[in-house]
Amino acid sequence: MHMKKQLLTLAAGMALIAAACSEETGLTKPAIVSLDFPASVCYGDSVDFAVKVADDTALQNVTVSVINGSDILSIAKVTESSGDGIYRGRIAVPAVKDLPDSRLTVMALALDNTSYHTETTCLTDCSHRSYPYITFMADEGGRQFRFDLDGENSYSYSGDLPGQLSGYFVSPEPSAESFASGERRLYWGAEGASASVPASFSLIASDDETVRNVTVSYNTLSYTAQVPVLPSTFRLENDRASVTKTIRKGQPVYFEGLPQDCWIDVDFFEKSGDHWLFRAEDGIYKVTREDEYGYIRVERMNGNEYAGFDENGNQLAIWCIGNAEYGKPDKNNRVDWNTDKGLCMAKTGDHTYELTVKLYYGLSIKFYWQKGWGGEFGGNDYARVDSDWFGVNDSGNFEQSVDGNIVATKYTDDDKYYRITLDVSNGVHAVVLTCTETDL
Repeated sequence: MHMKKQLLTLAAGMALIAAACSEETGLTKPAIVSLDFPASVCYGDSVDFAVKVADDTALQNVTVSVINGSDILSIAKVTESSGDGIYRGRIAVPAVKDLPDSRLTVMALALDNTSYHTETTCLTDCSHRSYPYITFMADEGGRQFRFDLDGENSYSYSGDLPGQLSGYFVSPEPSAESFASGERRLYWGAEGASASVPASFSLIASDDETVRNVTVSYNTLSYTAQVPVLPSTFRLENDRASVTKTIRKGQPVYFEGLPQDCWIDVDFFEKSGDHWLFRAEDGIYKVTREDEYGYIRVERMNGNEYAGFDENGNQLAIWCIGNAEYGKPDKNNRVDWNTDKGLCMAKTGDHTYELTVKLYYGLSIKFYWQKGWGGEFGGNDYARVDSDWFGVNDSGNFEQSVDGNIVATKYTDDDKYYRITLDVSNGVHAVVLTCTETDL
């Protein structure tokens, strides 16, 4: 254990004792002849020492301390000589958080029965031992995970891990030769490094039973674990299967149980190798498999209710409701003014919402503050509309003709997808809408 004691206080106290005893006469005083201590050691070692004391007939004990600056890291006391005035013992050199390779002071102090003392010091170079690996010992099931050395004081593991994983790290068992020279196993737990099995700490905490393809590292100097944004798995093994959970922006996502041709909502997910990355704002989302339309529906939640939008800061989601001439992933999933089928826009920025759909001739869509009738964006709430395919009328409907006049300058292409973006940075009554073709 790292004992935060001040060396100056100790030395001052001993100086007073020596002064008080200086008046004693006719007594043989002990004298330290030598201090035998290795020139180099490693944190976590248990080190043998020998102190030779002359005139030790009245000696009470010999104390050896390992010191960093003014901090005493450890103390060992010997009360009996092994013969010829030599006092042998063993002292731990504890690992200390954020203490790098250092030159430490070793002090031997001999104290006699009259409280007279004498002392001597030497220096030792102390370094962190580099292991080929350390092992994470899981609390549950006796499982072990090997973390290989990947840098100075850094060890990492790549692969699958349990979604809930707690335990502690331990260094390899030293060889008999290394053990004889002082090496001991080190453990890293909830309170840092120790020489015995420590209290456990939580390394992985996920909603999933297993987190896949994750890389986790641990630093034995700072006692910190680097855990990335953990992957999240959605198991949707049958039609209308639904999962509601918290997802974070940039979080890797895996889908299990989906048909190979299932359309993954591109507003919320971006393909990345064998998985997807979540591209919307952190939050609670309900993901539902809908085989009838060959896609998964994604809807933002606020607790157990569908999320919404208002002027007072609750701006989690905007919903698009319209006629039968638009849809996601195509018009087979026609909303047709059915509020139960309203499409949730993905909030991809602080004030930005996106919806990628197919648009068809005769379209009419409108944006609402909830999944249903109620608050809505009217025509006067739009500061600007940038679209070649539709304009907005006074009621807030986006159509190809407004007040009997065709405003669309291009026909929609049934084979194209269109990304509609709402930007409310300047307030809910100065919305900027843009619509662009996009290739998926």
